[in-house]
Amino acid sequence: MNMVSESKIRILIVEDEAIVAFDLEQGLKSAGYTVCGVAPSGEEAISLVEKESPDLILMDIRLRSRMTGIEAAKIIRSRFEIPIIYLTAHSDETTLEQAKQTHPYGYLVKPFGQRELRSAIETGLYRAKAEKSLSDSSRWNRLIIDSAHNAFVAMGSDGTISDWNPAAESIFGWKREEVLGKVLAETIIPVNLRAAHYRGLERYLKTGVGPVLNKVLELRALHRDGHEFPVELTIATSDIQGKSHFLSFIRDISERKRLEIEQKRREELERSNEDLERFAHLTSHDLQEPLRTLTMYTELLASRLGSDLGEEEKQFMDYIIGGAERMRELIDDLLSYSRVGTKETTVERIEIKSVIASVLESLGASVASSGATITHDPLPAIMGHFGQIGQLFQNLIANAIKFRREESPPGFIYRQSGRVSIGLLRLRTTASGLTSALPIKSLGFLNASTGETNTLGPAWAWPLVKK
Repeated sequence: MNMVSESKIRILIVEDEAIVAFDLEQGLKSAGYTVCGVAPSGEEAISLVEKESPDLILMDIRLRSRMTGIEAAKIIRSRFEIPIIYLTAHSDETTLEQAKQTHPYGYLVKPFGQRELRSAIETGLYRAKAEKSLSDSSRWNRLIIDSAHNAFVAMGSDGTISDWNPAAESIFGWKREEVLGKVLAETIIPVNLRAAHYRGLERYLKTGVGPVLNKVLELRALHRDGHEFPVELTIATSDIQGKSHFLSFIRDISERKRLEIEQKRREELERSNEDLERFAHLTSHDLQEPLRTLTMYTELLASRLGSDLGEEEKQFMDYIIGGAERMRELIDDLLSYSRVGTKETTVERIEIKSVIASVLESLGASVASSGATITHDPLPAIMGHFGQIGQLFQNLIANAIKFRREESPPGFIYRQSGRVSIGLLRLRTTASGLTSALPIKSLGFLNASTGETNTLGPAWAWPLVKK
């Protein structure tokens, strides 16, 4: 069966002998082919090819024109993908050698018969179709490789790079034209892995066995700038013209590895938080038991002594019971602190003046003994957790009392600028001359005049307040 319907096969005849050309044209027509033109010279042949786009050309090698058939064929082959069959009465070696350079699809030595003509044409057309199919397939494969997101790197049996796609350029930093022919091991393989690479290559070439072939591997690779990075790759082999070639697709997994490390750290942090919460729970239970004992016996003592207690003694006992109660609250807050980041915290509207009043009551003895002066302007409200904010202010004031010059009593001052909730919460620790000032806005204060509320934001450094 003919490859293409013969009525559709269009043939151009290039022959300078009119009688030969006429006989050839009649023979082709009688065989069912279409003759799209007859050219007596190479120049006219090129012109007709441009106009008619024939499926095949029958070209006389020796034309009596300035351009020989071989010269015309070179130009046509360079510009058009049209199969050419040479017609010649000469079969000398020199002429044939010159003709080979144009890659003809066959030869017909004059005189030839109808059967020979038909066989040459069909063979030439079949070969042209096969080569075009192969060429299209090659272009398609090239397109796939070049558009792949993963790097494609091919290596010959001599260890040199034979192919390199745009993704490889991006991942490794080398341009294709720079790496073709380079030794692969010295280009993208870290120094400590090169010996293993050479051993594996040598073993495969000797035995045909490669333990890393057709498997997903994770290795380190080398960038052009010298830094190493993790990659995932697969390696396959292909025999081309009797020689082994190694084909690999490579993916940069730096981001995946980074996420895996972060996930591992999160899991470790979660385990640590769980351990901390368990520890705090047990510790708070152990600490509260002595407080309950202290409170119980103080209350029992007050009950037994009754009216024998003077006002000052009653006040001292109230201090003991109040201090024990505040200590119990602090222990509860410690347990809450251990749950920061793992448990939801109830957020409510809190009056700062109430928080400071509670803190000053708890620190009454320290304030009195240090001679500290605690003053503040009208205080706003915030959205937060009362116990955690209380811990914050207690730490601030206690540190101000603790870290000071003996001759200089500490001061804790709140100042608000105008009607807007922007001011300074200022803590002076004169031992080092340090003044720490924290913007009210970072705590998410409620503007008392407008009623606008901001919840606690992440700008605050303490973990419990951040929560």
